[in-house]
Parts: sequence; C-alpha cells; structure tokens
Amino acid sequence: MNKLKEFILKNKERNILFVIITFLCINFFQFVMIELSASSTIDFVKSFFKIYTMIGYLTVLVINLIFLIVIKNMRISCLITTILSFLFSAINHLIFQFHGVPFTFSELANFNTAINVITPSMIIQMFIQRKWIVLAPIFVFTIIFTIIFTSLERINKKNIYKYYLSFVIIFIFLFCFYAFGIKNTILVWSWKDTVTRYGYIPTLVEETILEQNPILKPVNYSDNYVNKVIKDSSINAKTSGETPDIILILNETFYDVNEIMSVSGDNYWLNHFYHIPNSIIGKIVVPNEKGGTNISEYELLTSNSTSLIIGTPFNSLKFENPNSIIRFLKQYNYSFMSIHPAQPLNYKRNVVYPILGFERSYFKEDFTNLSYYGQRNYYATDESTYHNLINWYESMRRQS
Repeated sequence: MNKLKEFILKNKERNILFVIITFLCINFFQFVMIELSASSTIDFVKSFFKIYTMIGYLTVLVINLIFLIVIKNMRISCLITTILSFLFSAINHLIFQFHGVPFTFSELANFNTAINVITPSMIIQMFIQRKWIVLAPIFVFTIIFTIIFTSLERINKKNIYKYYLSFVIIFIFLFCFYAFGIKNTILVWSWKDTVTRYGYIPTLVEETILEQNPILKPVNYSDNYVNKVIKDSSINAKTSGETPDIILILNETFYDVNEIMSVSGDNYWLNHFYHIPNSIIGKIVVPNEKGGTNISEYELLTSNSTSLIIGTPFNSLKFENPNSIIRFLKQYNYSFMSIHPAQPLNYKRNVVYPILGFERSYFKEDFTNLSYYGQRNYYATDESTYHNLINWYESMRRQS
C-alpha cells in the first residue's frame, strides 16, 4: 500500500503520461454520467462502440480543457467539472422523468411552465428512481479518483501550451464533424431513437445548433415552387352567409383506451359519445407520440405542421401576423375567446393568444368553483372547466 501511495505521489506531478491518462479517465467518468442520465444502461452499452460515442467523449474533453486552461490546476478544474457534470446529469434525469425527453436548451423557455405544473409528489417520485443507484456511485468514485490521482500544483507555462494545442486540434475536429458530419441528420422528433443512435451529447449539441433557426429548411426547397403551389391551390371560399357558433375543444384528458387495449365492463363509458345525434366522429393525427401539449395546440390553431420545427412552437417561434383559424374566420365577423385552466405564463399563452387573434383570454385565476381529481389539486376536472366555459360563452352571446 505504501509503495502504491509513493507511486501515485511521484507520478501525478511529474509523469506526463500518468497525468494525461488520469485526465482522460476523469473525462470518461463524466461522459458516462451524462449519457446514462438520458438513456438506459442497456441502450448506452449497445451504442457504446459507435463513432458518436467518441464524439460525445471528445465534446466533454473540450469542455474540461477549457476549465483546465482557465484555472491552470488539474485537481480543482476536474473537481469543478465533475460536480457540474453530476448536477447536469441529475437535472437531465429529472427533466426526462418529468417531461419525457432529455434536457435541451430550448427547455429553459419552458421553465415557468414547469414551475407552475410540478407538484411535491412529482418531485418525490423523481428522487426515488433507480437511476440514482447508478449516477451517485459514479459521481462519488470520480471525486475520490480525482483527489487521489491529480496534483494540486499549478500547471506551468511549458505544459499549458500542450493543453492549448490539444484543445485547438480537438475543437477543429468537432467543429467539422458537427458542421458537416451529422448536420440535419438528428431525428429531433424521436429522442429515444436519437439518443440510442447518436448518444445524448452529440444530439444535444446538434439540436442546440439547429435551434438557432427553429424552422428547418425542407429538402429541395424552392421559392418558385412554393409560389406556384400557392397560386395553383387558391380557392375562392363560398359561404351561405350563415355563421354558426363554433366551440373548439382540445382535451388532453379525453381518450378512448380501447384504441390501444381491450377493456370490458358492464357499460361502455363512451357509448353516449359515439351516439350523439347529428355528430360526425373521426380520428385525428397528432404530430408525435402522445400528441404534445403545445405542439398539438399550435397545429390545431394554425394548421401548420411542426415536423420541421425545433423546440416548443410558442416558445421557439417569433409570431408576427401569423396564419391562424382565428384570423381566417374573422373575415366572417366572428369574435373569439380562449380559455385555459392553467397559468397564463405556461408556454407564453398570455403573449401568443392575442397575437393569434383572440380578443379575450381566460386563465386559471379567472375560473370559479373549480374542482380537481382526488388530491391532485393542479388538474381541474372537465366538468368544472366546462361550467366556466358555458358561463363565458353565454356572456359572450349576450354581448354580441
């Protein structure tokens, strides 16, 4: 044991090969922490021997080199980056559990929404996940490893240039790879496939680059062709002059589970729904698995597809005279009202709704006599929500 201690003390300060290997190991541990926070252990192992694993590792290495060059002390810089890596991994895992997708920088725009809808029971559930059994030991081991195998001595000027050179070479390689190697190949609409295929870190970097222009340019796009399509598809709308009242409801809690599994009982609970007189019933196509709250909302209100949009539409896009069903119907002298039993800051609805053409918007603080599902006092029941809708609708009719 004394000989091992003497070997470590001797080499961690003078043997450059020992220092480099130690530094690379610490980077690897941090890389594993971050990747595991966004995928299962099995998926991570399956994708480990792919070129994108090396790209993800080199990305972490570049970040560590920046800290090392600035701080000029390997132990302190590695301790800082290890702590930051663990915190990032923890946040990423919590977001994945809560939101269903890993962290991206576009998620920062949804911060207010998350604060408004998250509950203590959700937080407790997040912290009892089995993933912590994997992440916490890796973090503790990396901290201990760093303290034992790195030196507290400052890096001298002679050696710091080697780290500068390493940083420049790796950075140029990564820049070329991210700019040309996997450009526009990231499947941003399917995180599970993306993380398994490319790894979380390359996906995060590429998605961050793509977010700079939230609408992707379609393959073989041509302004002339688009103008031709618009001209050829121009329709002169004909109307009977009647303007019936329209109530459009996007209800996330309404679903026929028999669509995905067989459920039997004494009475089919949607029997009355499927037999409403003079009703036309069909199915809709949602933009992704489970619909997506703001994504479905955006497509419904604008008739625009989100397949080429990066991030959450209301938070990612700049709305200036946007096309919407509200603006279309206003030419027939319709007046519009929107209601949503949540906070107005959620997905910036208080900003976007008026731009889309709504004259009045009602949010959670405007509702009265709301009831909730059991002890979950953050999701209002359909019944109490619709009672408020009926009251506002009747009031709107009297005023018009």
